[in-house]
Amino acid sequence: RCFIYICSMGHGLVRHAKMIVRSCRGGEVKRVGCVRLPTYILRWQEAASLSLVFFLLMMLCLEPILHCMGGEQSAMLLFEERCDASKQIIFAYSVMSTAAMLLYFLLL
Repeated sequence: RCFIYICSMGHGLVRHAKMIVRSCRGGEVKRVGCVRLPTYILRWQEAASLSLVFFLLMMLCLEPILHCMGGEQSAMLLFEERCDASKQIIFAYSVMSTAAMLLYFLLL
């Protein structure tokens, strides 16, 4: 999981931040409804890649292992994902994980 968060999400965040700044500075934006979007995002591969970064970021925020580390049972449950603190978020985490996996396969 660390490899995915650091390498895949980190690379995606840096890449999309650079491309958004480059597009906005170059005036390469298009109005879609009431929102102005960089034109590169209008390609489906780039939109899917940006969505993947969003889902990975949400997965990191909902990571059950991180929620279990700060609890009362943290000494006994090192790197455990099933604890009292993670019971409420495990379903949301699994939905985000499924969406991220589908986007990975779509981008192959």
